[in-house]
Amino acid sequence: MGSSLDAGLVEDRGISINDSNWGWADPTIVPFGLNWKGETWNFFLYNQINVPIGEYDKDNNVNLGFNYWAFDTNLAITKELPANFEIDTNFGVLVNTKNQATNYHSGSAYHIDATLGYDVTRQFQLGLSGYYYKQFQGDSGSGATLGDFKGEAYGWGPTVQYIASLKPIIVLNFEWIHDTYAKNRMKNDTGVFFFAFEF
Repeated sequence: MGSSLDAGLVEDRGISINDSNWGWADPTIVPFGLNWKGETWNFFLYNQINVPIGEYDKDNNVNLGFNYWAFDTNLAITKELPANFEIDTNFGVLVNTKNQATNYHSGSAYHIDATLGYDVTRQFQLGLSGYYYKQFQGDSGSGATLGDFKGEAYGWGPTVQYIASLKPIIVLNFEWIHDTYAKNRMKNDTGVFFFAFEF
């Protein structure tokens, strides 16, 4: 996994940062989930855990690991719509632990993620995805020198999904999200590719 940073300090103070990194990021695990499926509805309640074993150095400008545990409880809802459309929504509450290397504790936040998809064929879907993130608990710890620094952001972008195999099920998905607003957070362009398979 790779990441890059190109940032400048506000108020035209002539300070800029340009850096990049490549390596292992933190994995996430889903230890449990509850699912209910109806004729056109699907509900999935699950908890996602960030495991802090990715590459991290407090002196780096760009880190692929967080260096702290995080617990994200989510309710995902899918609704099949007429004319081959589908809407997927996800409501989550994120609780972070303290980064011991910096003594910085990022406050808890909620997020809403949504995708409106259109099934071009049975196996190929095009869609538009977006998200909203709002920190409702301030940052803390001796490393939080800027105060509670509550973050807020939202963005949107295209998504493509392809079902490569039906038996066993293999799903490939690519999503690109462009941040259109960010407060107390970096504005990002994020590309995510993932695959899922049934075993």
